[in-house]
Amino acid sequence: MMMYIFFILSMIVNIGFGWYVYRLIRTSLGYAGNVHYLINRLDEYREHLDSIHAMNAYHGDEVLEAFVKHTSGICEEIDVFKAAHVLDVVAGEEEWDYEEETKDNA
Repeated sequence: MMMYIFFILSMIVNIGFGWYVYRLIRTSLGYAGNVHYLINRLDEYREHLDSIHAMNAYHGDEVLEAFVKHTSGICEEIDVFKAAHVLDVVAGEEEWDYEEETKDNA
């Protein structure tokens, strides 16, 4: 009888840990999606800044050139962070959409 009680308690604890790990993985993938979204937006900003810097009206502007260098440095640091810390989306899952998620949570 005592063995059945320990078995049932063990099952309850294991199910609880399984649920907890599942929630941790979902949260981690959510953070990874946020970081991917931020990196994509920063890349778009860098491309936009590069296109403005290439215009004849602004070509050679020192302030704009400093912005381009600063943005490139930040992008490189974020790429290093991404390589070291961000989980890639599990193969077979659809890509996470930040904007859709924020609309659903609102």
